[in-house]
Amino acid sequence: MGDQMVERADAVAEYFIAMGSTNVYAPLVEPLMQWSQYSMAPIWLRDPQSRMGLEAKEVYESIRVFFEKYSHLKT
Repeated sequence: MGDQMVERADAVAEYFIAMGSTNVYAPLVEPLMQWSQYSMAPIWLRDPQSRMGLEAKEVYESIRVFFEKYSHLKT
């Protein structure tokens, strides 16, 4: 789930960057990371060994890597 979400977000970001726009941080990168922090992190922090906890951590980590990749675009 997280990998598919990040693949799509990455494709969108790469498209806009290829077209000359670097305005992807505020409308895409930051909101996705915030969603992950407020939706996924609490699940794996509450129950890190459960199946749901492990899946939530995987989604969070995928999005965190995406966030770090594009964090240099923050204006």
